[in-house]
Amino acid sequence: MYIRKKKNKGVSVRQSGQIKSLHSFSFYNYYDENHVGYGDILAFNQDVFSPNTHTGFFPIKGHDVVIFVREGRLTLHVKGQKKLAYERHDVVLIKSGDFGMDVSIINDISHKDLEVYVLYFKSTVSKKSVVQHVSYTAFEGLKSIILPTLISHGHLSLQPSDVKVFYLSEDMGSEFVYPKGKNRKLWVEVLKGELELDKGFWGENLTTLQAGDAVGLSERFNKLIFEAKTGVEAILVDMPSDTDT
Repeated sequence: MYIRKKKNKGVSVRQSGQIKSLHSFSFYNYYDENHVGYGDILAFNQDVFSPNTHTGFFPIKGHDVVIFVREGRLTLHVKGQKKLAYERHDVVLIKSGDFGMDVSIINDISHKDLEVYVLYFKSTVSKKSVVQHVSYTAFEGLKSIILPTLISHGHLSLQPSDVKVFYLSEDMGSEFVYPKGKNRKLWVEVLKGELELDKGFWGENLTTLQAGDAVGLSERFNKLIFEAKTGVEAILVDMPSDTDT
């Protein structure tokens, strides 16, 4: 089990304070050789854009990028294409393909911050650049797992890398159990609230994770168990196990 506390993550401020980022792993001007990714995840960033912030175009090549709009409205501009706007709880998947694409993120609201969570994954084989998105309504309990990256209607696909991304929302009951398949590993980022993680699965070794904290489970663990407090939001990534972390 690998726990990454918010206080130990990398922080960067860009564009005269207009963009503030919290990096779970090495990214941008933050580098730590001990934190350079986890499984198929290359980067997991929380980015907060001040009102009327417009980034320059930045290249994305050979990656699958998932953008989750936590708060505000995201305007995404792919060079050479029409700008597209996404609302709170929309999810955008960018498959940049072999030739890549130039992307700009815009917060064109004058009175509200834009908060997004951005996940960079190892590249899947793709000759063509694609931008897809889904929007959804949050449910309670186990139905709150509503963002699997499976090939089916209303979901995004990260195939053939076989990565699944879930969004856990609000009241999930006093105990949440997620069974982990053989040769799989998990990463959980807490976006809001707190949860008590059962490290030993016997209720005697609990660790409290708060907003900004994260945990990774290697293939040694056969399930994830935690007690969710009211109003918890989290992102869970289920991915193949490459090396035991």
